[in-house]
Amino acid sequence: MKSVAKTPLAEFLSQHNIEASPAWELINGQALEKPMPTLFHSRLQRNLVNYINRHIERFEAV
Repeated sequence: MKSVAKTPLAEFLSQHNIEASPAWELINGQALEKPMPTLFHSRLQRNLVNYINRHIERFEAV
């Protein structure tokens, strides 16, 4: 079994490109590039925003 070096959270957050595109996330100590959203994700997000805006007056989703 191959051992993978783990990145501590403080080190991950201190990287100069952490806020740049592409987005990154730390999973089990391993820095991974976030995958691009799919068409399904985009449609789900649109439907959720529309639902919130139709049914909840106190908030507005954008």
